[in-house]
Amino acid sequence: MIIIHIGMGKCGSSTLQNFLCRNEDSLRAKGVDYPKVGRKPHHKSHHNIANEIQDDRRDLFDPKSGALSDLVRHYETQGTRTTVLSSEMFKNAGVSEITRLIDAFDVAVVRPDFAIVLVIRHLSELVRSAYVKMVKYGKHVYDFDEYFSRIVQKDVTDYFEIGQRWAGVFGWPSMEVRLLHPRHLLNGDLLDDFMALAAPDIRIGAPGGPERTSPRNISPGWKTVEAIRALYSSAPVLADNHPLASAVQKRESQKLIGEAARKLGDLRGWNKDKGAYMTSEQAEFCLEKYRAAITSFNRHLSRKLPLPNEFDAAGCRERVRPPAADMIPASELREFYDDLWRDVSRKLERRKSQ
Repeated sequence: MIIIHIGMGKCGSSTLQNFLCRNEDSLRAKGVDYPKVGRKPHHKSHHNIANEIQDDRRDLFDPKSGALSDLVRHYETQGTRTTVLSSEMFKNAGVSEITRLIDAFDVAVVRPDFAIVLVIRHLSELVRSAYVKMVKYGKHVYDFDEYFSRIVQKDVTDYFEIGQRWAGVFGWPSMEVRLLHPRHLLNGDLLDDFMALAAPDIRIGAPGGPERTSPRNISPGWKTVEAIRALYSSAPVLADNHPLASAVQKRESQKLIGEAARKLGDLRGWNKDKGAYMTSEQAEFCLEKYRAAITSFNRHLSRKLPLPNEFDAAGCRERVRPPAADMIPASELREFYDDLWRDVSRKLERRKSQ
């Protein structure tokens, strides 16, 4: 069997990919292969395969990191019972591009069975988490309301449309849709739930088996997020000669700044409060769109998904005003930026010396 995990982004993908990478050897010894073919060096996901099959991502494809044809040959020679592919970029593929993926395995001596795994979460949670990620890495400086108006128009918020595209090629019986919520996962855990599909006899943490890994890419709190947004938006929060002001303009620094800010937010206790970003109208919109997607899925899936039936199903609380950096005391904000620069500058120096 080949399991293709197609996302969603911000739905536990980094946690799952980290687990599969960290346990490659022990999983392969028990018949579950997470191929290096199709993953760029030091990368944990099969973005390279997703790039190859999608026309608008072909310029990102690197043949040296393994093409789809290489993956098929690897699958035939590996001899494991289950092969797992994972990339959030798969979710963006159109029907003709998805067909390229399944057609490639027609040359295999034994055509594999497929399971397509789509992990979704309450839409209001996804929107907030996506906003935070984009801000953290300096991808945009919109306030939340502007970001909300943009993202809800995109296909990424239409879970059923994504699932329908993949089911159109692989068939609905191949679709495995999971809700990222402890109530709806085996043992309340995404890794346990995934392994129950990949290899039900393998227990995480058992002798000789895979080790449990920690959640990854957890969203920071509102103070951390809005401090970073102010930094990238050229708001007057720093003196012009502060070295952090020039560092944010350099692409190679942006990921370092985002990761360092999240860790610093943890140390300061800033990440405990996620903040109230949504208006009641926005939350209601998300709830209805999410409910419509679940209802549509349930017309096709044998394993029915639970319908959300509460306005605050995602733990939303209505905001008084959108979180912003000016809600943080100026002295506290300056200390945060000074500490952030000390951390980032040390890492930049280490990079230069390597």
